[in-house]
Amino acid sequence: MQNYHDIFSPLVVEEKIHPAFKTLRDSEFHAGARDLINSTYNRMGDPNGKFIRDFQSAGFHSRLFEIACYAYLESSEVDIDHSFDQPDFMITKDTVTVAIEVTAANPSCGQDRDISVANIQDYSSSELTDKCENDFPIRMSKILTSKLRHKYWELPQCVGKSLVLIVAPFFLAQSVFYNDESFVEYLYGLVPKHEYKGRRIQSGFFERNECHHISAVIYCNQFTVPRFFRMAHSHPSNRMVMAIRTGTCLIPESDSTVRVAEYKYDVSDLTAPQEKWWQGTTLFHNPNALNPLPDGFLRCTSTFAVQNDYLTRTVHEFHPMTSMMYMNPVNS
Repeated sequence: MQNYHDIFSPLVVEEKIHPAFKTLRDSEFHAGARDLINSTYNRMGDPNGKFIRDFQSAGFHSRLFEIACYAYLESSEVDIDHSFDQPDFMITKDTVTVAIEVTAANPSCGQDRDISVANIQDYSSSELTDKCENDFPIRMSKILTSKLRHKYWELPQCVGKSLVLIVAPFFLAQSVFYNDESFVEYLYGLVPKHEYKGRRIQSGFFERNECHHISAVIYCNQFTVPRFFRMAHSHPSNRMVMAIRTGTCLIPESDSTVRVAEYKYDVSDLTAPQEKWWQGTTLFHNPNALNPLPDGFLRCTSTFAVQNDYLTRTVHEFHPMTSMMYMNPVNS
């Protein structure tokens, strides 16, 4: 490939390398994931020349999320323009162009913190509920509010177009277990406020005056290293380990109801669910948007929208809400 850049070729001194990057770089089991990350990055490109250094150091999780979002947008079969400094992407399908900005909630103590699953903490049931219902919305509110300050809708390339924010939680080791139901109350103002350890915010992001410029928010808690491992399932290195994926999911029933279920499967099993980039993504339509996102413009497995003054949820197919993957070397 012309002008191919190896995103794992060292540009950062060893003491500043992010621990998660180092683990991924040095793992013999993740050659396929690294190849997929590299190829996706090279299709995406880097308009400001800072991406690789950030990926290898403090911005690892955010940059990996951005690469995954690019792969997700590709799966929606849109034309992608990554040439602007802001927003991250301008995408076009047929004659409609939409602006996309990608952002993630990072640890308050610094982005270089190791939030791998090995560092998951134990919480009581009441503590977990409090974190889901209050701590999580407060942290996500911070990154959403910060994006409003950029006023992307005033940029020439964005004027009059739908603007979508794609967001993810990377602030704690267990952040990937915060599912979309922990987010919906804050976005649509289903509760008055959120309070957690002295921090307090008003609920209802979409009800804020300046938010009518935001057409929709997309949430995914699974754009992480294991996703790239699974999407590179045919790579020879994947056969070196047995990978078992487990979690909770929503499954649509024939009578328009949705069933909550647990799932577990061997990633190498040919009868396992065929994973796509849009699986596990939830799209929240803003009922107050000046430029609404056209229905079906972006693929997802779950959609929230206000219809006839009622908030409705549609699950389109197998929708994994949480995902955990266990890996064990295969005995030779």
